[in-house]
Order: sequence, then structure tokens, then C-alpha cells
Amino acid sequence: MLRPILSITLLIFMALPGRAAPSAQVQALGDALQLPALMAIMAEEGLAYAGDLEAEMFSGRGGGAWQALVKNIYEAKRLETVMLEVLDEELTTAELETLIAFYTGDLGQRVTDLEVTARRALLDPMVEEGSIAIYEDMALESHPRLALIEDFVQVNDLIERNVAGGLNSNLSFYRGLNEGGAFEYGMSESDMLADVWAQEGDVRDETAQWLYPYLTMAYEPLNDSDLQAYIDMSASEAGIRLNAALFAAFDVMFRQVSYDLGFGAAQFIKGQEL
Repeated sequence: MLRPILSITLLIFMALPGRAAPSAQVQALGDALQLPALMAIMAEEGLAYAGDLEAEMFSGRGGGAWQALVKNIYEAKRLETVMLEVLDEELTTAELETLIAFYTGDLGQRVTDLEVTARRALLDPMVEEGSIAIYEDMALESHPRLALIEDFVQVNDLIERNVAGGLNSNLSFYRGLNEGGAFEYGMSESDMLADVWAQEGDVRDETAQWLYPYLTMAYEPLNDSDLQAYIDMSASEAGIRLNAALFAAFDVMFRQVSYDLGFGAAQFIKGQEL
């Protein structure tokens, strides 16, 4: 019987601290950043990831019930709402004004279009393989564009922030599994932390292996001066604050999603009839 588990997951997800509705400015920034489209893509990524989880952890026992549960967890509008709520808490009115002006301008709109288009394209494994091959060829040739890509990564601290977010998500997944009863004798917090920290190297490698080809593909249509202008924006006070706010928002979102996935997966691992 699926409904009780869906209800539990919904309650868990909505148990985030209550916040006021996002301001009109934050909504405008979210629209300029194309958060609705990005959350829809992330929901598709989540469904694919959940399929891998089922194959690894409870093969043949998930089926339609697992897919329905995962769709509920990754409901795109709910993900967007969490993002906007955190951005509303993190950014000042003055910062929002500066950011909206940039991201509704020509360069800002082109950048977000390219980022979203590239991420959507990478849903296709063949495109992802192609992007990796192109990046590796450019790296072998020491292509000058890669210096700008590296500057962008460094200015936004993308490797460290993504690794930290990935480890936090993995820990939340363990906690969901544990509290859902997946481990026969339970798992201590220290054991979960040890297991997660043991994954740090793999998470770092996977982050770099995905990030550099993605950015190289996404920004390929930009000329060097436009990409440098975007890097300069990212290095500005408002850009730094936006980057920090976005990572804070993703951290809240992915911790909760990961916990819910772990808790839901535990029900199937235990072999309950759903």
C-alpha cells in the first residue's frame, strides 16, 4: 500500500522550517536564473539516479511504487520553492537589485540559457560522453579557453562547495536509511560519518569529471570577453553573495531529498509490501 509511505515522505519533506512566501524580487531573480527549468531537469536527473539506487539496493522490488515515491520527492515546484525560500533569507534587497539587473540583461540571459540548455543536453548519456571527449582533447592541447574555465571554477569555489554538498547529501541519505530501518542493528552517527568521509575522494573525482566538461560545453558559444565579464560578475560582492546563497539553498534541498530517498528506500530494502 503506497499511500502511507507517500504521506510520510511528504511530511518529512515539508518539515523544513516554516518561512514566509518568497518576495517578488526573489521570484524575479529565480525566473531570471531559470530555476523552474533547472529544477525540472534536476527532477529528471533524480529519477535516473533513483533507478540506479533500485538496481543496487533492492533490485526488482521497487517498480511503479518506487517510481511514484521518487516523483513525489523530486516534484520540481517543491524543489523550486525550497530554493527561493533560502535565497530570500540569504540575499539583501540591494544585492537582489544588482543581480536581477545582470541576469535580466543580455549577457545574463545568454549565460543562463546556455547553462540550462547544456544541463538538459547532458541528460543524454551520448552527449555526456561527447562533452567529456571534447574536454579531454582540449586539455591535451592546453586550449586557452580552459584557463578561463578554471578561473570560473576557482572564483566560485565550485569543486570544494560541490564536494561538501555531495558529502552532506550522502550523510543525509545514510540517516534516512538508518531511521527507515534499513540496517538490521542500526548504524551509529560516527559510523555513518566515517563511511561518508571515506567517499570524499570519489566524490571529488566525480565532481571534477562532470563539472569541467559541462562548463566547457555550456560556455563554448561565448567569446572570451563575455566569459571574462561573467567571471568578473561572479567575483563581485553581489556575485559572491549569490554563489553562497545558491549553495546554501542547494544544500537545504539536497539534504532533504537525500534523507527522503534513504527513508523511502529503507521500506523496500526491508521487503515490506507496498
